[in-house]
Amino acid sequence: MGGTWTIPIYTEQGWTLLMGQQGDLLGAPLDIETGTVEMAEVFYLSNRQTLSDHSLRKCPDETYLHIASESENSANFIFRYDKNFQLLWSGELPQTSPPHAANDVPAICGNIFQGAAIAQANGILDYFVPIDAQAQPQTRIELQDAPRMTGAGLMEWDSQLFVISQELGPSLHIASYNSDFSLLEKWEVPPISSDIKHYWPSRILPIGDYFLVATMGRDPTLDWSMDTGDLYLLILDRNFAVVEWHQLSHNDLQQGGMRPWMEYHEDVLLVGYDKQTSLFLYRIELDLETFGVDLPTEEENNWHVGLKEEETKCGGLSTIFFCGLWLALHRRQNNLLISPA
Repeated sequence: MGGTWTIPIYTEQGWTLLMGQQGDLLGAPLDIETGTVEMAEVFYLSNRQTLSDHSLRKCPDETYLHIASESENSANFIFRYDKNFQLLWSGELPQTSPPHAANDVPAICGNIFQGAAIAQANGILDYFVPIDAQAQPQTRIELQDAPRMTGAGLMEWDSQLFVISQELGPSLHIASYNSDFSLLEKWEVPPISSDIKHYWPSRILPIGDYFLVATMGRDPTLDWSMDTGDLYLLILDRNFAVVEWHQLSHNDLQQGGMRPWMEYHEDVLLVGYDKQTSLFLYRIELDLETFGVDLPTEEENNWHVGLKEEETKCGGLSTIFFCGLWLALHRRQNNLLISPA
């Protein structure tokens, strides 16, 4: 099905898929057993109809923070929704001086850190912008020695802010900050191979004793279109050392993807991205016992850290169990594959 920004999210009603369409962020129920999106129940979040980039995060109180923009040079628009995605408050982050890149702005909504991160459009400085409960931006704070915040991933963990993004070179870089935004530590994450440059690591997710990162990657010497590439899943240990890399997609140069995101509930991990204005999801079954999550599991299959290994007719990776690999989504109305893989 058409759209951008494939954002799966779990709510008390079950799985919902959020997607960029018609100048807004839309949502609809998602059936993870069939890969079907119930478009007959679609709803609009902001009703602004001019937005192109989105970052939506769930808050500890089950409400949501949404940061959006119209273009790289526009203001950023801020929305807060209740647990049913009803608009509570809205605000605006105007262009700064010097200007910041308004596209692909990452957001976070934790117990300590609630806000967005921005990068200078034509500079090297990066900032965190706290956002209050009424969706109003506060004074920006410089993030010392941060990787570039455009397309970055933000995580609150152990009362610290962790950011992951790219710098010069193929590696990803992680930096941690305390509640006063003082730099604490930095780590370098080497790429899956020497010929791949990773970028757009927009989701870093703690699961048990490990961290998962959804990111893009590509060979920069090849003729990829714009910011497109392949989707990768990275497992890090608690010291941010690489445990495993997995390449999820194998795209043609002219049909690459972008804008990765993922979410998990119980033992189901959904990893999404979009390419050629079509939405794509991978469903991965997690071995929670191996991840160190204290939950019962029915199968004992620990060939690889946290990712069950089984032979599968639909998967392309032997180390990942794809529970009905979704290379595109279906609409309930006609149950036909909208976009071929």
